[in-house]
Amino acid sequence: MNTIRQKSTDELKQILNEELESFISVLQFSEKFLSEVHSLPVNIISRMVEYRQEWIEKIQKLEDRRKKLDTDPDTEEVKVYLREIAQAARQLVEIDQQIYRELQKRKLEFVREHSEIVEQTNYQKKLEQSKGHISRRLDITRE
Repeated sequence: MNTIRQKSTDELKQILNEELESFISVLQFSEKFLSEVHSLPVNIISRMVEYRQEWIEKIQKLEDRRKKLDTDPDTEEVKVYLREIAQAARQLVEIDQQIYRELQKRKLEFVREHSEIVEQTNYQKKLEQSKGHISRRLDITRE
């Protein structure tokens, strides 16, 4: 019975180690991504988000495997892994919020710039139309 429990604990440690390494990898990638997000084109950002999503899905699969194990985190080593994973997850959430704020800011700038272009175009059309009406009025007056 003790051997089965030790095997489950060892498997749990292996999964936790893999999960922590994955979190650290995606965290490092996300930090680099955050530092460059303001200067990257949208298609590159989209690919980076997809890449991050693959890491997050891998982490989710590891979480699912970990939850299926019938092992309590009773050893100090397991508890340390869980604390480090929780810390990495919090940092990742903070970075995600910063990335999404930057993307939201870029989106609003894009909308503002394009609305100004549309507004200017509409103004030009109205100006041209009003000139046409004035010239027609002048023609009617002359006749």
